[in-house]
Amino acid sequence: MESKHTLRPKIGMGTAVIVLYIVVVIVGIFRHVMQMPTKENELDVIQSMIENIELYQEDIEAWGYHVSVLPIAEKSDNKALQRYYLDHYHHPILILTDAEGGMYCFYYGFDEYTSVVSYPDIVKEVGGEYEEVQKTVRLELYKSDLYQAPFLENPNKAGVRAYYDVEVEVDVETFSAEDGKEIWAWGNGIYSTYYCSNNFIEHMRFNGLNPKENSRDEDYGIKQEYSAEQLLGFYRQGLDLQERLFALYDANS
Repeated sequence: MESKHTLRPKIGMGTAVIVLYIVVVIVGIFRHVMQMPTKENELDVIQSMIENIELYQEDIEAWGYHVSVLPIAEKSDNKALQRYYLDHYHHPILILTDAEGGMYCFYYGFDEYTSVVSYPDIVKEVGGEYEEVQKTVRLELYKSDLYQAPFLENPNKAGVRAYYDVEVEVDVETFSAEDGKEIWAWGNGIYSTYYCSNNFIEHMRFNGLNPKENSRDEDYGIKQEYSAEQLLGFYRQGLDLQERLFALYDANS
């Protein structure tokens, strides 16, 4: 006759002790992880410096830079800084301006360099003759991903989008040296493409009917005003300032 009771294996005392030990270890590890300090990323450091800017301003100005902050969700009068407003950034921007007016912007670490320069030139007016003008050039050099720290050396492979991590835009305008009226001359316009921050030689566009040819044209327009060495210099200076800011932060933490 079958038994009316279901047979269950008995758990020995040794097995119960092992199970209890494992549970205790897991709980201990969980508590340790929860209590570990969170490593600050580049965004955390910049925001902490902005919140306590009075601790750092004197040292930064001793480097030769004017210190300012672009508040949250404020649309700047500076055309180059309006992209933060358009991208719906959620934190203020730390800006260091050099003696020539070039601005190094810090968000998730170094994010952008921008400047406006003006100089006399001789250009050929479209449909006209050569003329003396005052040329104005606005440069924007910024990371393609606002929420990624800048690369010291881009590790991605050429050909993939992540390899071209910095966008450069140059806006060229010319004005008559006689009356100051704007002149449409050969070379005027906005030129932009993406570069690899390792060298600012390799470039790529990702839209349009012929992205590769378009990128060559845009690169040509940009390089009429700035060489690859100059662009790389601006980028490397931004990285250098980032390291100096972080060292200053560590010294005051």
